[in-house]
Amino acid sequence: MKKFTIIISVIFLSISVFAQKATVLLTEDFSGGVPPAGWTIDDLASQWSQSASAKAGGTAPEARLTYVSGTHTTHLISPVIDLTGLSTVIFSFKHFLNDYSGTGYTIGVATRSGGGSWNDIWTVNPSGDMGPETKDIIISNADVGTSDFQICIYLSGNMYNFDYWYIDDVQLISPNNNDDIVYTINTNPYMGSGSTNIDCTLKNLGLTNLTSVDVNYKIDNGSVITENLTGLNVTTTETLDHTFSTPWNATPGDYNLKIWISDINGNGNDDDQTNDTLDLSMHVATQNVSRIPLYEEFTSSTCGPCATFNSNYFTPSFLDNNAGNFSLIKYQMSWPNPGDPYYTAEGGVRRAYYGVSGVPTLFIDANEGTHFDTNQLQTDLDNELTKLTFFNLTADYQVSGNNIDVYADILPFLNASDFTVQIAVVEKVTTGNTGNNGEKDFHNVMMKMLPDALGTVLNFTSGSATNISESYDMSSTFVEEMNDLEVVVFIQNDATKEVFQSAVALPMPYAEITPA
Repeated sequence: MKKFTIIISVIFLSISVFAQKATVLLTEDFSGGVPPAGWTIDDLASQWSQSASAKAGGTAPEARLTYVSGTHTTHLISPVIDLTGLSTVIFSFKHFLNDYSGTGYTIGVATRSGGGSWNDIWTVNPSGDMGPETKDIIISNADVGTSDFQICIYLSGNMYNFDYWYIDDVQLISPNNNDDIVYTINTNPYMGSGSTNIDCTLKNLGLTNLTSVDVNYKIDNGSVITENLTGLNVTTTETLDHTFSTPWNATPGDYNLKIWISDINGNGNDDDQTNDTLDLSMHVATQNVSRIPLYEEFTSSTCGPCATFNSNYFTPSFLDNNAGNFSLIKYQMSWPNPGDPYYTAEGGVRRAYYGVSGVPTLFIDANEGTHFDTNQLQTDLDNELTKLTFFNLTADYQVSGNNIDVYADILPFLNASDFTVQIAVVEKVTTGNTGNNGEKDFHNVMMKMLPDALGTVLNFTSGSATNISESYDMSSTFVEEMNDLEVVVFIQNDATKEVFQSAVALPMPYAEITPA
């Protein structure tokens, strides 16, 4: 299906219907392939592809540019668009840059008319990962107003110095004079009972600065809470965060939160009311339970800083001092060259999930926490331990010869959709993956994700237990000793990547298999 739209004329019969909405001149979600119909790529077309991922912050699929050796410039170029009569347009896109070296290349957006030279409107020389984020670019250059306008997204420089660049939800619009929106609702939809802050972000998509606005919310069909914000100066494409001074007293159950804006700049409604409201389904737990934080470390036996981190900061003694207060998985990575010999493709999936571009990288409950400071590591762990959660999780496992059987029991205290349960089989100590960084022993090394690195997607009903079981023959993995295994189970919300609960499975008696 053709997924781009070019508005080159106005059907006069429809003026009364559509005049109040910003004109969408180009929109692309890459569901029809890369390059999409009407788009072109001027160099390295084979490095561009459609990816069944959502790294840029949109929804799958998306466009992806992949690294290659050499110095090049590659443009993903839009169709020709007629901008006759326009003086200002706004270009937006979502992106995530997975950096490798932090130097040596440029990413950017440029325009042209008549097939001429490209004129930069946004450029960055990356020094690390970027995004996921939405970029909004106001364009008022000489290319705007022409009948043969084109826009491109490009990368130029050493193509080996990044890993991947993900792009999605490209849009070019002719903005209204007054168009302000409820951009996001920032309140976590999963919560415990009690006083709850209602948070949102507004965004100005119009050409007129936002100086005052009424922000409103209500829960289901309850009372409307209205707060008047004045003295503002929110310019085009800028955002404004707002926390209502009147919190919500949450009680167990499922609710709908509605947030909307009104009386923009004291003049009533703005030019487009279709984007002035957002809704969020919220779920309040019947009870809270203690959380066991999850550590996920990306590391390698060929990484010097990894040895420093593991020997001086995130040390066995630090872990021993906090025994029972966390779960731990270490993913051995394939770089720096030659890479850890215990690297697995499933570890690579987790790396891509978080957008990891360097080692060591440590996450605690999906929050980046790579501190070369033991005190700060302790502070982060203590903070996570104070956070309550809404899932009881227990697990056990049994080893029989080369086989492992895992059983997990989950009791949720709220309704939740599209959560993922992950199971990681780790070996407590390995030595066979010794590299060149000086480390001799490696702890909690991930050997297998069950059933795979995508986990098991589940919907939970409050008070209704869920049971999971998995089995696997570990003879095809890097396991050194079957009686040295451990199993970590955790519950993750893929929409936010938040880890809600983890558990270290309890071992059942080891079953030695005697050949017949």
